[in-house]
Amino acid sequence: MKERILSYVKAGYPCLYIVSNEEERVQALLNEVALAIEYSFFAWDCDRGILNVATGDIMNSLDPVDALKKFIAMPGSSMFLLQDFHLYLEKPIPKMLRSMKDAMAHAKMEGKTLIVLGCRKCLPPELEKLITVIDFKLPDRSAMEHIVTQLTGMMDEANRPQFNMVDVTQALQGMTTLEAENALSLAYTSGHGFDPIVLSREKVRMIERSGLLTYEEEGRTMADVGGLSAVKDYTQSLNGCYSPEAVAFGLPFPKGVFLSGISGCGKSLITKIMAKIMGLPLLALDIGRLFGSKVGETEERTREFIDLCEAIAPVYVRIDEIEKGFSGMGGGGKSDGGTADRSFASLLKWMEERTSSVYIAATANKIEALPPEFLRRGRWDELFFVDLPTEVERLDIWHIHIAKLGRDPSEYKLDQLVKLSEGYTGAEIEQAAKNALRLAFHTEEKKLTNGLLAHSAKMVIPLSSTMEQEIDRMRDWAKGRALNAGGHMPTIAPKGRKLKPF
Repeated sequence: MKERILSYVKAGYPCLYIVSNEEERVQALLNEVALAIEYSFFAWDCDRGILNVATGDIMNSLDPVDALKKFIAMPGSSMFLLQDFHLYLEKPIPKMLRSMKDAMAHAKMEGKTLIVLGCRKCLPPELEKLITVIDFKLPDRSAMEHIVTQLTGMMDEANRPQFNMVDVTQALQGMTTLEAENALSLAYTSGHGFDPIVLSREKVRMIERSGLLTYEEEGRTMADVGGLSAVKDYTQSLNGCYSPEAVAFGLPFPKGVFLSGISGCGKSLITKIMAKIMGLPLLALDIGRLFGSKVGETEERTREFIDLCEAIAPVYVRIDEIEKGFSGMGGGGKSDGGTADRSFASLLKWMEERTSSVYIAATANKIEALPPEFLRRGRWDELFFVDLPTEVERLDIWHIHIAKLGRDPSEYKLDQLVKLSEGYTGAEIEQAAKNALRLAFHTEEKKLTNGLLAHSAKMVIPLSSTMEQEIDRMRDWAKGRALNAGGHMPTIAPKGRKLKPF
């Protein structure tokens, strides 16, 4: 990052816009750049005025327009940092825009550089083509090692905790410098040394505060999933793919899996369990959280999501019902000036070109709502279609859910229940079993019987009956485009209908 900024300044770029929450880290790096090329370095904020970083002298100038005028009047080569200046650019007054343009024109002629620092990108259209935006990345592993070394260096040797540097820096990845220092201090003062587990828990809390990703823990296993044998086999092939042995073998990092198909057939459940088998932390993205109402907010959140994933890798990111966020893309962005389309394009490019160990598992119910380019190979390792469960799979699903109710499945006529639940989704079978148990609670015997299970199954109006045409459309789309998640041709059709094969 230092070399990049140094190149821009030496090349005479008049204005840089650095997006970061880490003021101290950015200012320290800019000071290094200024010293390397013998530039004067000034920093302005609306509370203190203009600070000469080298001498500590302060010039009283709290108004941003006045500060820009003083920048123009400064002699010699200099760098001028404007802190929190993005707040003045969200809805700029004409005088501010003119002052910025004048300051940039002067900087170009006099060999000076104006630098805006803000926690998010806020650029009015009048300045977009004039300012170079730099995304200031979160600290990498070597930076985290430096933080840990600095902190331990301030401790008495007798009080220094014993720890593995690789494990600790991995646990800190994805934090800012200040967050990492706070997490280390919290772990140490609470008597846990530099325990990576404690640090990871603190990181999870910090990630969730961003509002983009949430941490999930899944207690279920593949034994809790009925059917979907092809996805299960694929998942087992991923085991160990992020290990040092796999890297040494030359195995590329897997990119992700996409599951489309009928709602209630286990897509979300199996994508949660996959993370556990792969041994990766499970984070969930609500795709709607990427979209904001303010100018540039959607692009900023997309960038933040990508940077966060890259920083905390290896990680498993699950995106449920992704079509709700990206349906209708590619239509020219007429409603939002193209913001959503640009964010979508950025996400697609990252998904295809990323080399980091970020695995993405996405699900969709309405696959036809997604633009074709989203599903291109290179962005996903596999595409699966999840159909209605077959007879064999329904037997497995009934067995699983009766056992979950604390009953012995062998005591029930499962073959009868399988026939009664023809065309049912796994979720509908689960609900039928739960309804039967509730009915049993209100009987005098308080016993779950075959009769109650059969009655409950008959009362279900399956999705396959209410959405016949849509299911047919899903199957038509999947032909030749996706693997069947069950590893079979479908043998179940809604009641009273002739099967339309997949």
